Amino acid sequence: MDFYLLILIGIATGIIAGMLGLGGGIIFTPVLLGIFEAEGFNQPHLWAVGTSLACTFVTAISSSIRQHAKGNFDLKRSGLIGLFAIVGLVAGKQIITADFFSVQVFRIVYAVILGYVAAQFIFGRMRKNEDGSVAEAPHTVKMKNRCAFITGASGGFIATLAGIGGGGVMVPIMHFGFNVPLKKSVSLSSGAIILISFFGAVGLATMQTFEESILPYAVGYVELALALPLSLGAFAGGFLGVQWSHKLKPTVLSLLFGTVLALVFYKVVSGLF
Repeated sequence: MDFYLLILIGIATGIIAGMLGLGGGIIFTPVLLGIFEAEGFNQPHLWAVGTSLACTFVTAISSSIRQHAKGNFDLKRSGLIGLFAIVGLVAGKQIITADFFSVQVFRIVYAVILGYVAAQFIFGRMRKNEDGSVAEAPHTVKMKNRCAFITGASGGFIATLAGIGGGGVMVPIMHFGFNVPLKKSVSLSSGAIILISFFGAVGLATMQTFEESILPYAVGYVELALALPLSLGAFAGGFLGVQWSHKLKPTVLSLLFGTVLALVFYKVVSGLF
């Protein structure tokens, strides 16, 4: 695929990731899966997951830098969620590398995850304040270890299983499950995804692939020739996305989140038939 086209895809992905607290893998993974399938890779889903997580790592850094500049970055709580995610990462890696986990199984799992999360944000109710207004993000949020563990472990598991940063699962868990305001959930998710995507990418980069990459500069299941242009674009787009997110109302942000997931869901499901 053309280098400059990959950069443009990266920019668009970074904007969406920055606005919605995603790592970008929600778009990177389907794009990369299509490329690896077209190039004739034997295990395109593993290559897509590994490369997507590498891109997601860069995107999450970009988003978190901007969140910090906006005074909405919580290193302690994001780090706690990211560390708990290691449990999920280990479990997810065992499943995705199993013999039964084919590319078709991967598509089904990915579609189920996206469909559920999209429904949560399109049809779910925004958390309200006592006066009926939409809950905004306070500067500090009380987060119990149970919330951090469930959020992190779930995010890590899904990250390895589907090649996404886990934000599509962590944001609704925090917001709908533990009453964390949406914009704060987005911020915590962006920070946690840095650790989740890093450990996930390293785990697949250190694996023996048993097949030679058709493209240059592969490290394990991470194809750097594709990751570099996507990451460069996403890094720049992430800054714009975070900036725009603070100008949108939480209700609009929630609807946008669900709509993006629904579109990607359609794209993934269409590849099953």
